[in-house]
Amino acid sequence: MNEMYEEVQHILENRRIHSEIRLHDRIEKLHHQYPDLESIEQEIARVTEEELLMALDGKHDSAFTDKIDALDKKREELLTVHGLTKADFEVQPYCKRCGDTGFVEIKKVDGEGTESVMCDCVRKLLAPTMVARSKVNDYPDYSFEFGNEEFFGDNEKGKKAFLAVRTMAERRMIHNMVLFGTAGKGKTFTAVSAAREYASAGMSALVLKQTEAQEILMEYRKLVQSFYTEPAKERRIKERREALTEVDLLVLDDLGVEAKNANTEGDLLYILDTRVLHGRPTIITTNYDIPSLKSLYGARVYDRLKRSFQLFSFSAKKED
Repeated sequence: MNEMYEEVQHILENRRIHSEIRLHDRIEKLHHQYPDLESIEQEIARVTEEELLMALDGKHDSAFTDKIDALDKKREELLTVHGLTKADFEVQPYCKRCGDTGFVEIKKVDGEGTESVMCDCVRKLLAPTMVARSKVNDYPDYSFEFGNEEFFGDNEKGKKAFLAVRTMAERRMIHNMVLFGTAGKGKTFTAVSAAREYASAGMSALVLKQTEAQEILMEYRKLVQSFYTEPAKERRIKERREALTEVDLLVLDDLGVEAKNANTEGDLLYILDTRVLHGRPTIITTNYDIPSLKSLYGARVYDRLKRSFQLFSFSAKKED
């Protein structure tokens, strides 16, 4: 992940450099076209330099200030005459929103002050990599673009759940949720589509079968217990474990089908609790209803799901 962000910073730096080069070329052309404008700017630079040299000697002469003000006024008049503005002599960044810094200041939700957030231009740069890393391409036709309400037929609960998840995903406001119901009702389609929406917007997402998540944590335990692990393999194992808790959106698919062992409950609690603590949403899909999950995983997992997750039924059965 760090290499990816470093590459984006390199792109932003190149954009800033190219913007400076374009400005330099543009000013040269304007000066060649309007010699009177070049002359007055040279005079402004000369007088300003003299004023600075005097300031370094601890001296001040208001006449310099008056002269610079007069020259600035004359320059503004020439700009108007030639149909130009000050913006023609300023850097024009690729992204006007962030000025090619990659971040913008926005008001905090509570209205107290501002916070720095990643600009949409960076999200666009990250999007191809985020999609590739998210594993949504393992499900090539799973996208809100290809989904519609007609798929659910007379399954009103499934239809409402699908629309709710799609709306939240499009607004980048996914909550923790459990999508449950019998097989073939659109749970995985909806969850993967939400992950694709996030990844396509340059946010980190990851789709995993619960069996894969369990294997990742099992592999990490073996790493911790081992005397030596080849550095590249160690780094890969750690990165996979970190992704479980650090991606912006995690989809755990098919909860309940994995083989149970002594670590099953603890592993699931580790993932859920860490993500809830840091405000990172998780979508769980399962063919089991919530009471059945209590029998499979115990009261602690059941409590987390009831307390911190929204429950969406995709089954048409009334008893769900």
